[in-house]
Amino acid sequence: MMQMNLVVLLASAALVSGYGVTSKLHGGYYRVPANAGTVLMKDVAKPYQLDIDRDTNTLFFSYSVYEQHRREGDDNVFRSAYVNLKDGTSGTIPGVHNGFANAYDTQQKIVYIGGDTGVHKFDYRTKTATNLNITESNIWQMFYKNGLYFTTYPDQKAFVYKNERLRLVPELMDVKATLVALEKDDSIVYSLDGDLRRTSEGRVYELGSYNVNGFNTDVNGDLYFSTSDAIYQVNGNAVQKFAAFPDIYGFAFEGDKQIIYGTENSVMRLTLTSDMFGDDNKTKDEESNNVPQ
Repeated sequence: MMQMNLVVLLASAALVSGYGVTSKLHGGYYRVPANAGTVLMKDVAKPYQLDIDRDTNTLFFSYSVYEQHRREGDDNVFRSAYVNLKDGTSGTIPGVHNGFANAYDTQQKIVYIGGDTGVHKFDYRTKTATNLNITESNIWQMFYKNGLYFTTYPDQKAFVYKNERLRLVPELMDVKATLVALEKDDSIVYSLDGDLRRTSEGRVYELGSYNVNGFNTDVNGDLYFSTSDAIYQVNGNAVQKFAAFPDIYGFAFEGDKQIIYGTENSVMRLTLTSDMFGDDNKTKDEESNNVPQ
């Protein structure tokens, strides 16, 4: 197995308790300082499309291969990787060329890895991935909710794999999509060329202009997305800023109070705290009354 040449730094002490994931932000949002939190992994370039298998407490993500490594013979531009959040065991995932997308099936306990040769299944015993041969398309992004949803590149089509059957997402058959996700009520949210849209009951709603780089859900199943400098929550046709970052490539909710996110060259574990929360239109005293509990 090809091991990652990375340093894993696990916090030995309990993280500071804080204020966590909530859908009721009362008009404010968290302001996260640069490099806030604990470094889980360093010297990993632009970690994105993060997803957590909460049954094993394992984080899966993709990252860019440094140009130096490509000059030394690595023909991958991207790779998929994992890190066990309990003991720090980590590695790259062989068997996926240009691994770029990750998703976890919470029902069947399957980790899916997407690359330029299709959809793969991760094997915890061998720490490798095997092509499921359900498509030959280049996988751009994945999202799991009662089926594996994924988009392809460069044609930007959205598919769903369910009950061993692959088909185009019916609501998106006639449109292109770069990233796709589902809300609790199964409404589809998707992005393309800087625009975010939601489709529900045959209607399409414009949610705004956002350069989305990832979707994820919190422990309650509420939908969020990230851009290069913020995480936002989607609630029907409303979008609210959840947290601002100087630098973010992807994210995943580890628990009620913790976020794991990718920076330019690290994977970080963060606990949101009350002193990070604020509202541009309120005084400090007013802000303290609005911190989500």
